[in-house]
Amino acid sequence: MNNDEVDAIAKDLDVKPEIVRDMEGRLSSYDAGFDAPAGDDEENTYQSPVHFLDDAASDPATQLEDSNFEGRLNASLTACA
Repeated sequence: MNNDEVDAIAKDLDVKPEIVRDMEGRLSSYDAGFDAPAGDDEENTYQSPVHFLDDAASDPATQLEDSNFEGRLNASLTACA
């Protein structure tokens, strides 16, 4: 974008030109995919977020542990009452 375009957008949005430049930079930056591309080799797949982000709530072992803990806690509270 040239300065005239930046100034026009900034005026339309009622923001500073620096904000328009910042947003333009964000919009034109590279977004990494969550999964590795289909043609990717094994050496680069570790960089995909799917390989290092996990959801502990969907782990069956964690769900069972939470259920058992909740059951024991409820039983203890009932016994005390």
